[in-house]
Amino acid sequence: MRRVLVTAVFAGFLVLAATPVGPAAGPRVVTERDTGKTIVLHRGTSASLRLRNGSIWGEPHASSDAIELTQVFYFRDPGFTEWTVDAVARGKAVLTVTRQSGARVRITFRVP
Repeated sequence: MRRVLVTAVFAGFLVLAATPVGPAAGPRVVTERDTGKTIVLHRGTSASLRLRNGSIWGEPHASSDAIELTQVFYFRDPGFTEWTVDAVARGKAVLTVTRQSGARVRITFRVP
């Protein structure tokens, strides 16, 4: 009886270990198409701001310390310029970035 129980528990473990798990969700990707939107990020999480090549972009600016921006550098050009947006403090921050043409992208980040 004991051998059957141990075998059943081991078989159950193998089934759980072999069960595929979906891909882990990566950080949210925000682009210039998100202009005018409000995005909620919880403290300790991040999003990727990706601006497509073909336009010359200025440096993005956040209106408060609720988020921190860090530029991502690549060895090969991925076809976009990227910054990591980290939610670091409660509050609201409006991220603004301007193209050389004068067009602006404004995205609001709310950190509850």
